[in-house]
Amino acid sequence: MGQKSVLNTLRLKTQNYGLKYNIKSNIILYLLKNFFNKIFLLKNFILDKEFLTNNQSSLIYNIHIFVCSQSFSKYKKKVVQQSVLVKQKNIISKILKTKILNLKINLFKFNIFVLNIHINHKLLIKFYYDFKIYINLFEKRFYFFIDFLKIATLFAIKKIGIQSLLLILSKIFSYLHKRKHSKFLVFIKTLFNFYIEKKYFKGFKLILSGKISGKTMSSVNSVISGNISIQSLKKEIVYSKIHSYTLYGVYGLKLWVYN
Repeated sequence: MGQKSVLNTLRLKTQNYGLKYNIKSNIILYLLKNFFNKIFLLKNFILDKEFLTNNQSSLIYNIHIFVCSQSFSKYKKKVVQQSVLVKQKNIISKILKTKILNLKINLFKFNIFVLNIHINHKLLIKFYYDFKIYINLFEKRFYFFIDFLKIATLFAIKKIGIQSLLLILSKIFSYLHKRKHSKFLVFIKTLFNFYIEKKYFKGFKLILSGKISGKTMSSVNSVISGNISIQSLKKEIVYSKIHSYTLYGVYGLKLWVYN
């Protein structure tokens, strides 16, 4: 019997690795991704997507970024949405100006796209009423709950990637007590069922591995919803994985989404 090949590696497209450009630009893109991920996570920004484009005389680094609500919780006055976006871009530009000096790259430009402007407020209200029963999973972190709702709505209309959704899910899990691990799996199941009932996606599969519920031995729990076949190359299935660091150890999360 021959060994089965891992079809996840075969399914990945060239755009996931940025293979449209030469080797030198791919190395620059990889270094910039790690560099800016560390910067933005400290400043409550989520770097969702980045890609390089060549101009006649310069490289343009395009950034798709999600602005978390926690960094703007100190603003108490009601302002117009456009002025809020101006503040967001000013903060991002200040971060880039202070940090880009260490890179020593000449003729380098940035295009910043804030994903918060694409949020559908009607869909956001539906998410709130369906998932407010799980607000105790967030434990006095209301702005973090709002960030989850925003990312969930952006993922439904396919304005944000699977890595950002998995990142917010891993953050939710990392703060949980071991007694609430089983409730987290129920929360994931209801989230997947919501997407499928509204016909945004066709299928989901999530695998959570680690010492679930504080057990001494590690185990693997899976949540499957809808129609998803991992052993098929013809269907458009997106895959991502991440580690969640908690007080009880390191947990692994893997997510498959059938568009």
